[in-house]
Amino acid sequence: MLFNRFVVEPDGEFKVVHFAYVNRANVTLDHFICAIHARDLEFQRVSNLEYLGRLGALSMEAMPGWQPPALQQTIELVNHIGLCQFGSSAELTLHRLSIKSVLDFARSVKPPSPLKADAIALLRSGIELQKHLVAALYSA
Repeated sequence: MLFNRFVVEPDGEFKVVHFAYVNRANVTLDHFICAIHARDLEFQRVSNLEYLGRLGALSMEAMPGWQPPALQQTIELVNHIGLCQFGSSAELTLHRLSIKSVLDFARSVKPPSPLKADAIALLRSGIELQKHLVAALYSA
């Protein structure tokens, strides 16, 4: 999904993240919602903030405001965020791993195979928007 707006909403130990593509007439054409636990964000803090540092300083320009639509929509649970940039574009991949499968894998004397994650979403945006997203995920 292409996105040009996002909102991060703290909700207890989770952060609920809304992604949207809004056209020039300010109409939301696409919308995706996910939630990630603070513990999962903390596990990735160092690598995600190092990535953010490699991208350079945040632009002083504020990102465009947007209010998520009041729709009844599934909130996908994710626990891994993958980040990369290529040219002037940025990519965000969201995955989900079962905690039980991680614990079973860790207890295995000889793991049967690589641990598999469910791919939940592939999101693309401009680099500046991704930088603001990463900063928002780790802000208070």
